[in-house]
Amino acid sequence: CIILLTNCNTNEENAIPSGYDDLYDLHSRDKGVITIGMPVFVFKLFIDRSNEQVKEAMEQIETIDLFIKEEAEDAFTDEVMRHFPSRTYKNLYGSNTDEAEIRLLVKEKKERVDELIMVANEKENKNLVIMRIGGDFNFKDIERLAEKIDVNDLVKYR
Repeated sequence: CIILLTNCNTNEENAIPSGYDDLYDLHSRDKGVITIGMPVFVFKLFIDRSNEQVKEAMEQIETIDLFIKEEAEDAFTDEVMRHFPSRTYKNLYGSNTDEAEIRLLVKEKKERVDELIMVANEKENKNLVIMRIGGDFNFKDIERLAEKIDVNDLVKYR
């Protein structure tokens, strides 16, 4: 089963072209694919906004997309990562824990970040979770958001 939460941004000129869009175009019509739009206000329900700086960072969010593939084969995970080439996406963070391998990638535009990609490959059940957050961020905003995002809570939304 593949679940895609798609971009809720209805203004085509504000759509953010990226490797995520290519990935979506390739797999959105696959058998077992579900697409759901995640409004920004729903995403905010999952984030602790008690910190004023986190609130400010959240105001920069324009779009949120979530892609989940249950029981992802290694070959599929490799294919997904090819959609985010290093010439376009900067690897900001990587972590390999007992539960998951997590990578944060950013797409910069004139010393600002207009796209954050979080890739979480869960080890136990082999779920592959890709979240794209689009907006106009500085690196401090990205740091504040990344600290507060719990991919498991977002997966439960589906």
